[in-house]
Amino acid sequence: MIKRGSSAPVTLIIIPTRELAEQIYVQARKLLHDTGINVVKVYGGVPHEGQIKDFKWGCDILVATPGRLLDYLKSGLVTLSQVKYFIIDEADRILDMGFEPQLNSITFENDLREKRKRLNLFFSATFTPEVRNIARKFMNDYYFITKNKDEENQVNENIKQVVVQAEENEKLFKLHGILQQIQGSVISKLI
Repeated sequence: MIKRGSSAPVTLIIIPTRELAEQIYVQARKLLHDTGINVVKVYGGVPHEGQIKDFKWGCDILVATPGRLLDYLKSGLVTLSQVKYFIIDEADRILDMGFEPQLNSITFENDLREKRKRLNLFFSATFTPEVRNIARKFMNDYYFITKNKDEENQVNENIKQVVVQAEENEKLFKLHGILQQIQGSVISKLI
């Protein structure tokens, strides 16, 4: 039973940082425009009042850092009883930042459905033995996909990241010039 006044999201996305919460929130808002599906973001380091106000329109998708989510679970503002889609993003960073106890509390000490009754997605840039153990704990059956088993936690030495500052009207021109100088594969993002 949902406590009166509690938000009951259907999707929960756990992330390690406010910056990632903001990125996911902005992209979700673009995708969900005019759908009637509401996304709310919560993270620490900012006053509670503004985030609490965001819940008044409802919350279908909740993007949350572990600490702030626990605050709202303890206060009864949020219930996880309706979560059908549980996503842990950047799991390696969540572990590196020491959030495993909070993740355990969210998952096992609250009203989140048992893992077989929800879809669980788990993303990590690296898959150390510690990350694999967490995946086993939170996932029903997980599939580990890697290019080369011997290199599963190594950075590809063939990848080079380059940042070039440019005014808005110069971006395409500069990008075109750089691409003409490079031999091989390139992934670009215009910011």
